[in-house]
Amino acid sequence: IIRKYDVVAVQEVSDVTGQAPLKLLDAVNADGSAYGLLLSERTGQQADDHTSQEQYAFYYNTRTVGARDNGILFPDGDHDYFQREPFVAGFAVKAGSLRFVLIDIHTMPERAVEEIAAIQRQHGGRVAHFERASQVGELSSTRRPTEEAMRCATCMTWASLRK
Repeated sequence: IIRKYDVVAVQEVSDVTGQAPLKLLDAVNADGSAYGLLLSERTGQQADDHTSQEQYAFYYNTRTVGARDNGILFPDGDHDYFQREPFVAGFAVKAGSLRFVLIDIHTMPERAVEEIAAIQRQHGGRVAHFERASQVGELSSTRRPTEEAMRCATCMTWASLRK
């Protein structure tokens, strides 16, 4: 499935040895494909989040897309807005000038509305200087999102369409 796409975001990497993402990368490239991997640090950085530690991964086709950085977890130590901090990485399309940022998040169902809104409200300025920014991931929720949360969840995508 990964080979059908230029960039694939993965959540819930739970292998603490770090071998599973590398084995998947080897399997994807076994046919001569040239995919790269960006792997986040473990999420759940605050003491109350330790039961939710996992990693994110971006697999990307190095023939069509380049990674502009190694990706970072959103710094969340001052506020603890996220149970699992989002992973942010920049990419550039090789055949053209498109540069974009993907924000990979695995929301907690009980806190999804607040976590989605917090990305834009608290961190939107940090990604606003990029040409394109979109949220991806597992955005599950146990309740209906508010109008504000939906507006925040889509504002970066809509802004990229207007440019």
